Amino acid sequence: MIGKIKSISKFGLFVLFSDSKTGLLRWSNIPKRQIKFKAGDLIEVEVLKEREDGKIELSFIEKDFKETFGSFLEETEDRLRDLSTKNGNLKRL
Repeated sequence: MIGKIKSISKFGLFVLFSDSKTGLLRWSNIPKRQIKFKAGDLIEVEVLKEREDGKIELSFIEKDFKETFGSFLEETEDRLRDLSTKNGNLKRL
């Protein structure tokens, strides 16, 4: 599910989801290479555990790079191939 970062603490990110629930996404559950976050950013999370005291622990969902950028990569590859062909044709002139 998509959540909105409500606030940032030394423990992690507090993320608002389902219009009324807030959960904690701990720093240890976020990939190290991830970009910096700020309040208001949208991120994809899933509920790991809902504790008896009502606190909700979240997990970060990392989308597959190929899934996210696959069509972009294919289009770029096609364009590069076309440009390479055109460049080769121009060199022959």
